Amino acid sequence: MEILKGLSSVSGKVVYNSVEETGDCCTLRYHGKFTIAKGDFIQSYSFWSDVSKMNYEGFLSVEDLDYQVEETTLGGLVIDNINAFKDMLTKSGLTNVAKSIEIDHSEIMNFCCRRVSDSKTVKRLFKAPFKVYNCLTDAEKKVVKLEHIIGKFDKSSDYDKKQFGIETESEDNIPTEEELITYRETLT
Repeated sequence: MEILKGLSSVSGKVVYNSVEETGDCCTLRYHGKFTIAKGDFIQSYSFWSDVSKMNYEGFLSVEDLDYQVEETTLGGLVIDNINAFKDMLTKSGLTNVAKSIEIDHSEIMNFCCRRVSDSKTVKRLFKAPFKVYNCLTDAEKKVVKLEHIIGKFDKSSDYDKKQFGIETESEDNIPTEEELITYRETLT
């Protein structure tokens, strides 16, 4: 091939050059244990998640959050299989008791996120104070997103600016910074 005739063979010392580095971005694989009690009903859990800084200033994100039940007790007695126990209660006519020993998945996930925000390790690594984004309500998340877009208005994409459904006078329906600020005031 004519094009390759001018090239020398590939040999020599390998040289490494760092092009770009973002030192303020890392992810912590976090693990913890906790218990949730409803009267005499107690469940012990272990959980694990990835914790990292978000683009939203002062917020952490908890991702890939998962948990498992380690032990379940009722009145000090260990229950080996909670689902079989609830089925037995229901078949025995104790449906209300069976329903009362349920712990909602969202409660568990919320508790895991709060445990992350209370962690000394997380506080040390991510330099508290911070808030865990996952613990916010949908309305609070909307305000945080909006404040981020307003704060970085010139760098925010048109798509991000449009996501709030604000009707504008412009042809392309992209809100101005002032329109976003006015919208934020209606939310807070």
